[in-house]
Amino acid sequence: MDVEIDLPYILVNGRRFKGDVRRIEDLRPVLMEPVSEEGDAYYMFRDVKPVHETLRYDITVIPARNLGKEFIKTMGHYHDGSYPELYGVLRGEALFILQRRAGRDDVLDDLVLIRAGEGDIIR
Repeated sequence: MDVEIDLPYILVNGRRFKGDVRRIEDLRPVLMEPVSEEGDAYYMFRDVKPVHETLRYDITVIPARNLGKEFIKTMGHYHDGSYPELYGVLRGEALFILQRRAGRDDVLDDLVLIRAGEGDIIR
């Protein structure tokens, strides 16, 4: 797959996509410390490659930077178990924090930290 990045757009195999933007202001509830910075944090591109009628191929572009003392990160989300995901790194490297709640919002049942590099796929 050929991917060219020209934010806020990407080209995937010659097709141009405009991303949805997650702003730094949106991340404030999950940051370790308050930051005064504003602007774009990362970009989400949906359904960029046909895979299968029940699967969606998305790309998230996370520019390398820090917010305060921590690395930039995504907002994160939980699934109810019916939406399995694969994660891959197209360029650079990433730390994935995968966690599962034990039924209550404030209690984790499991947490895994995975360091991945270009070309790695996490299942």
